[in-house]
Amino acid sequence: MEGRKITGAPSTARCLLAEGEGGVIINKETTQPFSYGDACVGKGPTVAYHEAASKQARDYVRTFLREVFALR
Repeated sequence: MEGRKITGAPSTARCLLAEGEGGVIINKETTQPFSYGDACVGKGPTVAYHEAASKQARDYVRTFLREVFALR
């Protein structure tokens, strides 16, 4: 699996976020409303497609939907 770095894109991978009152997204570290200017936001994430993980996710979703909706 080869990744591609997206230089200017923001990444919230290091942020701990939660939904606050009224649906506002809160930075759990600062307890303030989340902003892309927060210290936890980085730049330049690496993204990649992972065939096995994608197939596994689709299989999990199919199984879940079959169980929830009693499908064959």
